[in-house]
Formats: sequence, C-alpha cells, structure tokens
Amino acid sequence: MKQLRFSFSRLLPLAICLTAALTSTRTRAHTPMSTCTVDANGWINVVSCGAVAGTSASASTNRSAFQDAADAMAGSSASVLYIPTGTYYIDAAINLDYPGVVSGAGMTRSVVANDTPSATTFVARSGFITFRDFSIVNGRGGTRTNGAGIYVSPVVVSGTTYTHGIHADSLYLENQYYGIQVVRSANWDIRHCIINFSTVAGVATNNTYNPDDGDNVLADNVINGDTTPSGVGVEIANGGTKVTGNKINGHIYGINVVPGMNPIPDIQIIGNSIENQRDYGILWLTSSSAGVTQSQIVSNQIASHGYADIAIGGGYVNGLVISDNQLALTSAGQYGIYADAPDLNISGNNISAPTLSSTVGIWQNYASAVVSNNYIMSTIANPYPYVGGLLTDGTPLPLSLLPSNASDGSHVFCYNCAVAATCSTTGSGAFARRIGGAWVCN
Repeated sequence: MKQLRFSFSRLLPLAICLTAALTSTRTRAHTPMSTCTVDANGWINVVSCGAVAGTSASASTNRSAFQDAADAMAGSSASVLYIPTGTYYIDAAINLDYPGVVSGAGMTRSVVANDTPSATTFVARSGFITFRDFSIVNGRGGTRTNGAGIYVSPVVVSGTTYTHGIHADSLYLENQYYGIQVVRSANWDIRHCIINFSTVAGVATNNTYNPDDGDNVLADNVINGDTTPSGVGVEIANGGTKVTGNKINGHIYGINVVPGMNPIPDIQIIGNSIENQRDYGILWLTSSSAGVTQSQIVSNQIASHGYADIAIGGGYVNGLVISDNQLALTSAGQYGIYADAPDLNISGNNISAPTLSSTVGIWQNYASAVVSNNYIMSTIANPYPYVGGLLTDGTPLPLSLLPSNASDGSHVFCYNCAVAATCSTTGSGAFARRIGGAWVCN
C-alpha cells in the first residue's frame, strides 16, 4: 500500500510561480509606427496597422502593429482589435491597457505565433478585456521557458492592485509555459477553450488581495498535458470560483488548490472529467487555520494513475463536501479518496477498482468527518460492495474487525458472522449493515 506524504516544499515552486508576477513579459517602450484605421463598427484590423501574415521575418513589425492597434483603443471609437485569417508572428508581449475585445476570425483561422521562447503573448493590464476566436502558439516549437499565452497583470486602481472582468472564449493555446495566468482578478471567466501542452499549468488563477471576491468561472474547456505528464491542468487560489464541465487530461495534478494562500471560500469543482493524471486527480491542501468554507467537489469523473483520485489535507477544511463523484482506481495501492482533514462530508461516491489489489476506497483521519452511502467495488478479493465506512480495499472483514466508528449506512460482507439481529456471533458469513450505531447481520 502506498503511504501518502504531503510535502509543502514539493509544491512550493508551483505556489511561487502563481504568487509572483512573471519576470519575463517582454514589455518595452513602444513608439507608434503606423496610423491604424478604425471602421464604422469600431473595429481595428491589425493589417491596417501594418501586420503581415505568414512569415517570422515580420515578427518585430507585427508586434508593433498589434501594439499600435491596442493603443488606438484609448480615447477613440475603437472597441475591437481584429486579427484576420492568417498566422502572425510576434517577438514580444502585446500590452492591453484599455478595455475592449481582441477577436479573431475563428479559433484555428487566426493565429498569433510568439517567436520568443520566454515571452508572454498578451498582457492584460486593464479590466474588462475579452479574448475570443483565435489561437496562441509557440512560434519556434519546443518547450517554453517562461511567460503565458495570456497573462492578466494587476494594475493599481485607487491604491488597490486588482483587475475585473477578464473573459476568454473559444481560444486555442498550445505549448505555453502557462496557458492563461490570472493574477489578482475577480469576475473572470474562461470558457470553450482548448489548452494543450502547457509546461507549468493550463490555467492558473491567483487572488491574494481578496481571495473570496468571486463569480469566477472556468467552464467547458479542454486542457491536455503532453504524452509524458507534466505540470498541472488547473491551479486555483481564487475564492468564489466555479470549475465545471472541463475535460482535463494528462498532467501531474488535474486540479490543484494551492496551499499557503489566504483562506479560500466558495470553490465549486463540479462535473469535470479528469483522467490520466500522474499523481492526483484533485489535490486540495490548505495551510491556513481559517480554512476552506462553503466549497464542494461534486459529480466529477476521475481516473488518475498515481496516489489518489481526490486527496485533501494539510490543515483546516471546514465543511468541504465530496459527493456523487465517479472514481476509478487504475494503479495498485491507490486511494479513491484520501482525506487527512477535519469536518468533511464524504457521501454518495462510486469508487471502483475491478482488477487491482491493495487499493483503498476511502481513507479519512478525523472523527469529525461524515462518511456515508459511498459505493466501493473491487472484484479481486471480494465481489461485494462496501458502502460508507472509513477504510476499505474491498476485502471482507471478520467480526472482530467491524469498525465501531463506521457511519450509519455502511455495508460490508463479514466472512465469519452469523445471520442474526446483531453481528455478535460467528458463522458462515453474512452481510453486515450499520444501523443506529450498531452492526446488523439479518
């Protein structure tokens, strides 16, 4: 049986990457090189600013053209920076300092190819910016060494470093260091995007200023790792965040709720498909004594290969609900739910390990947790289900080992119990049910 060891030092590099602003956004002083044309609908076509599709030789010119278009949105009737069909190479970050829309002609038709391995592509330094319908790719191929496809950079507003209203919809991002990194922002949403092969994280969100400011949504995205799992699909350090309907595949962690931050309330992880993660499907650690409140992990489908499909630990978690998840154990010695935290409600989960030995359906370490009405199935040692309970690998238990602190609703095959009103005498075997704080074998 694998024994889990949570190490904050092992996770610290990821937390540092989230909490620190990127050091290589490749911003630079910009002198306008062109006069952009704003059409009657308020759209600025980057081609009218001098952008040329199709060749990396135009990277510097294109970056200037994109920046001119972005700057033209200040104090004019322009509201949309339009990227027409084609591939546009750039060599440094494009800074967006004014509200507006960055739009392409379609997810795979308009492509921005960043030709500098360490550079971010778009830096959103204003709130209320929407990105939609284009691709951001690594112009040189290989592994990125820094930067992000989109980096939401905080700006000072009335003495507070904060941004609001960042939206991303129908984007394709490939081979980025971070796909999308959102720092100190609230009321953001990321939907219908495809994010492939990010080095550190497909999506990373962090709000250390006011972590419970919410209405943040990450929904209906596809986030894929590489053939050799690396990085994290989604990292969350924002309160008020709903992660729902995403397909997350092929990382070290599918979803990681980052340790060491402020108390994080109201995180909803609902209805995601999380598969082929190397270590954890969902890893949720909290080191703050104020803990995590009003949060839930519900109705997800998870099949990871490493330590656990869902692992909770590291400190205080108050009232976290883990329910109605479909979990498949795919490695010997794996945990379905590993819960080393108090005050959890673990109920209604379906956990299967049909061909594996030494697996644990649910393990939890605090008497304050409520564990009930879970269904755990293993055909290696036992064809019978175990519902509820504290610790099981599907193996039948003898009368002497029926746990006295199991939750009502637990159900296990006792291989030497006698059929009786109470499980108190030995016999040829019977199903034991936990009713009213006692084991019943009739």
